[in-house]
Amino acid sequence: MEQPHEKCSPELQISSDRIARLEAENLRLAAENYILLEQFAGWAYNAHTRNWRIEFSDSSLPGVDREQSGRTR
Repeated sequence: MEQPHEKCSPELQISSDRIARLEAENLRLAAENYILLEQFAGWAYNAHTRNWRIEFSDSSLPGVDREQSGRTR
């Protein structure tokens, strides 16, 4: 990698900055993915120990009644 004090063309600087930004984003996403996988493993374990069935998880959410209630605001 080029040293920060060395001069380079504007195009090369833009590319270098983009690479650094993408590498940082990649590290952030890898860390976030690890956390989410750990969370999923916990959910899977808890579902298994409580005999949770996939049918429960795959069922649709109930519809939302968007009719106005009798309540005033």
